[in-house]
Amino acid sequence: MKAQTTVIQFTIFFVLGLTILGAIGYFFKLQSDMFREDVGRGYRTLVNSYVSSVAISLLGCKICDYGELSFKLQNMTGGYYTEISFTNNQSYVITQPGGANHSSSLHNLNYTFLLNGFSYSIKPITLTLEKNKNILGIS
Repeated sequence: MKAQTTVIQFTIFFVLGLTILGAIGYFFKLQSDMFREDVGRGYRTLVNSYVSSVAISLLGCKICDYGELSFKLQNMTGGYYTEISFTNNQSYVITQPGGANHSSSLHNLNYTFLLNGFSYSIKPITLTLEKNKNILGIS
């Protein structure tokens, strides 16, 4: 009878310890995912603001009819790749995997310019301005 009690006690403590370890691991994974999503959300907002500032600096050329500026983003931030696109008179920053996005009107530049194109963060991003056609594109 003593041996059976010892085996049952060992089994109960083993399962209980494994359950506690799993719960702690799940808690840390949940915290990590929440922090990663917070970083991704802030990063999307910052990238959209950065694209706006690059567009404003490109528009600052008074004598240019055709302008082009290239810039580079980090390939991955928080484990997400970034896609920047201009559609529906808005700029969108989309992070993959997950497809979460942040949209902006590029500080009201869309009232005078047509916006088109898209680009990924794994290559240099080029903003192109054609003032005579009022087109601001990204590639």
